[in-house]
Amino acid sequence: MVTPWIQSPCPDDWAMSQRPNLFIVGAPRSGTTALYLSLKQHPEVSLSVLKEPHFLADDLPIQPHTLTDWQDYQSLFNSADTAIRGEGSVWYLSSQHAAKHIAALNPDAKVIVLLRRPWEQIQSLHSLYLRTGNEEVADLERAIDLAAERAQGQCLPSTHYFSHGLNYIENTHYAKMLSHYGKYLKPEQLCVLLFDDYRQDNLGTLAKVCDFLQISPYSNWAKTQSEGQQRVRSIAIKQIKNLAPHVRNKIHPKLVQVHKTTSVSEYRADYLAHFKLQFKEQVADLSDLLGRDLCQLWYS
Repeated sequence: MVTPWIQSPCPDDWAMSQRPNLFIVGAPRSGTTALYLSLKQHPEVSLSVLKEPHFLADDLPIQPHTLTDWQDYQSLFNSADTAIRGEGSVWYLSSQHAAKHIAALNPDAKVIVLLRRPWEQIQSLHSLYLRTGNEEVADLERAIDLAAERAQGQCLPSTHYFSHGLNYIENTHYAKMLSHYGKYLKPEQLCVLLFDDYRQDNLGTLAKVCDFLQISPYSNWAKTQSEGQQRVRSIAIKQIKNLAPHVRNKIHPKLVQVHKTTSVSEYRADYLAHFKLQFKEQVADLSDLLGRDLCQLWYS
């Protein structure tokens, strides 16, 4: 059982004008890092150098990069001097506490959610976890089937660092998660994007995001991720210098050891066909919620 660490309210001396007002909350493996990197290039946006502090998800297990102290979390935004200040903790989407904490921290906060076909998201996440040691079962279908046991603390990989992430199917209940956010935020505070749209019309999606955030249109986006990383490098270095050493260590690239492996998660064709049918009802619910026929898009 996880013991929540947010036992006290937000510090009174943290001015509202300095608090984060943008949260990119997931889903994992759905383009959040690419969006985060792009927005960091916009002159009217400041994003924390630690992309995923996960501070407001105090109902979830602590990850190697998780912050658990108000002062440490506040320090991520101390140098922000732009209209938009934010972070990108993807597991806020499946957290039961994060939406409430976001609304309490900043009632006017805006939240961006990126979603992907559930079976593709699961496949990509499983492959990532094989590389980082959170998963040790190379058989994708077997790993999915272990979810119930793992939720009870059984059959967990010896090197796991985030057991919640291994509940692959439960973490794709998008309509349920979005409805939960709707309890704390107004519809105009939420922007839901699809991985499909972001991949097929990157510039159009970024224009939509700028409009949602009410910031100036921007056209000088980096053409590649490596170019984007180079552009924001000087900003990141400045942000890192302003952090306490123990917070700075949360950004260390070897905090989670990435293993060199050629293993790629794959479904058997018959399993995938049956597996996709399991999501039909929740995809229909999501379609109703978003006013868009995702069954046609994702199953065609």
